[in-house]
Amino acid sequence: MPFADLLTLPAAREVRLGTAAKAGIVLASVAAGAAIFALKFTAYRRLGTTDDLFQFAQLAVSWLHGSFLHDNHYGNHLSIHTYFLAPALAILVLPLGVPGLLLAASLAAGLGTAAMARIAIRYGVPAWLGIAVAVVATLMPFSLNTYYDVTYGFHIELLEPGLVLWLAYFVLERRWVRSVTMCLVILAIKEDAPLVIIPIATAIFLESLLGAWLRRDQRGTKASLNWVAVGVAAMALAAVPALLLILHGQTPGPYSPGSFSRLRVAPAGQVTGPLSVVAFGWTNSSTWLHSKAVGQWFSLWPSATLGLAILRPQLLIVGLPTTLISWLMATDLQWAPYFTHPLAVYQLMMCFGLISVVHFLAGASIPRALPWVAGLAAIAVGYHYIHEQLKVNPEVPRLYALDPKLPLAAGERREADLLFSRYETEHRAGEPVIASLRLFKYADYRDLYWYGYLEKRPHPEWILWDLDESPLANLRGFLSAGGADFRDYKLLESRSHFALFRQMTPEEKREAKATAKEVTDRGAIKLRVQLPQGPSPSPEPLVAAGEAGAATMAFLRVLPDGRISLGVEFWGAGVVESDPFSPEVPPGGTAEIVVAAPIFFPPAGDALWQGVPPAEQEARGSRVRILFDGKMVLDRPIVHAPQRQTQVDIGANNIGGSFVAPTFRGKVLESSRVPLPGP
Repeated sequence: MPFADLLTLPAAREVRLGTAAKAGIVLASVAAGAAIFALKFTAYRRLGTTDDLFQFAQLAVSWLHGSFLHDNHYGNHLSIHTYFLAPALAILVLPLGVPGLLLAASLAAGLGTAAMARIAIRYGVPAWLGIAVAVVATLMPFSLNTYYDVTYGFHIELLEPGLVLWLAYFVLERRWVRSVTMCLVILAIKEDAPLVIIPIATAIFLESLLGAWLRRDQRGTKASLNWVAVGVAAMALAAVPALLLILHGQTPGPYSPGSFSRLRVAPAGQVTGPLSVVAFGWTNSSTWLHSKAVGQWFSLWPSATLGLAILRPQLLIVGLPTTLISWLMATDLQWAPYFTHPLAVYQLMMCFGLISVVHFLAGASIPRALPWVAGLAAIAVGYHYIHEQLKVNPEVPRLYALDPKLPLAAGERREADLLFSRYETEHRAGEPVIASLRLFKYADYRDLYWYGYLEKRPHPEWILWDLDESPLANLRGFLSAGGADFRDYKLLESRSHFALFRQMTPEEKREAKATAKEVTDRGAIKLRVQLPQGPSPSPEPLVAAGEAGAATMAFLRVLPDGRISLGVEFWGAGVVESDPFSPEVPPGGTAEIVVAAPIFFPPAGDALWQGVPPAEQEARGSRVRILFDGKMVLDRPIVHAPQRQTQVDIGANNIGGSFVAPTFRGKVLESSRVPLPGP
């Protein structure tokens, strides 16, 4: 009955895979997995991944240190998600570090390729065609975009499509032990895993039921219904309350608000446990069915399945539960962790659709030329739907070229590599480190802490910072919230907009406090400096005085043509800067610079002025002057709120701000105060 072949699966065949077919499946799976690993590792190496990738690395190994499913971000992660499979990933993370997780996702993608090929071949699709379509399904734009997982690099949900496809294969083969085992593995991935297992098992059961109805000769036979699918669906359904109860039984920590309170679509306080989440879903089912997530599910199926889902319209309805999490979290369905469920269903639809087309063409009485016409039509349709996928994911062409769009340019990455190699060689295991999000790669993942979550956490020993991502003023606030003091950290080195800090030793702290007492001195600052060589990536600090939010920072800037300019940033009041000029000394030469700004002088009328006329006292408190080798290069009036000279840094900017770099690339040879009244 050829027409029935278009609507349901034919009877499975006992297919013995030849050596060539087996080799083809292995090679195709390895190639697909390797392509995805190459993409993901490229992004990782080029500082394109952060946050969740490193969080999962900690979850994978925390049990080895006595804390099950614990990370340095949220703490007890079991109060948020049931990532029970994460500890098993230690087998890759321990020897390979963070890239072990990238390998895990790539292996799962390769396994999914093998599963799709085996399903297709089992139902009579020629081996070469089944393997080819499996590779296309794994590397099509939707799949590649999901496995790439932009910014984050890894979520444990990326393992689901490949494992779910193997579950489908075992269920289609009606193998109880393998199906139950694989079902348990998938349920251990996350609490929402039943939302993909149930649709897949239901789809397979409906295939057997519809096949029995359409093929009257099979009706009523034991082989017509797939009871393994029923058993797997029942297991997944029974797991739902168990997983929700596990989540509900956890005590949320200061940074883990609990799983149920994270549902963005629910009003605050309405969903507090398993019963309330089920009740909320039931009463708002109409809202869900009219949501953006469901709309995306139906709008994406033509391109996501290369049109083959048209032969399985019932699967579109059965697969709707895969959109529930996207709806509950008010997040786009195509975000990688949420698209893994729809992707698995779409890929299974492709397999079933391909099987139906092949059997229909093989069993129907059709002209000889029709297969060729159908083949050309398939190429045209495939091109059209791939084009549609690229429209939805405009960045995907760059992924195929292993050139993903990344936040940092190659030159910036080289500067970061040179700077933070010092941390990589000098740090010792167990020393806490915080890092800007784009710099997580350099940190030891076991000792990494998130800078916005430092309360009741160890004070960091190391700080890897990107001033373009967040100014030093923010860093001071993050440290203060965790009980640490930014003044206890020493700037070891900086390059471009990157800075490396380390906590000072007790002796260094005592010396710093002794030096800080000298800021009671008054008068303009006179510096003898060795000028930096080459253009300045950003304004370089000569002297910084005051405190975060109320500081004066004098800077020097070397322009690409060799000229220099001098200026001062008044935090909260703006920047004044001299016109560029050509110094008489060459790059690397020595020059004298005098900086006179209001913060360096006592208030008008103070006894320190000792007879200086009031007009001159007022002038020192309302103008900024800079001399370069005795020549006045900047003389401007300035109006700003009074600032306290609580801290003075020479050749460095430890106060904060995002305009002036952390360190001076040249060298400060001498510094002193000019006797009052000064220039």
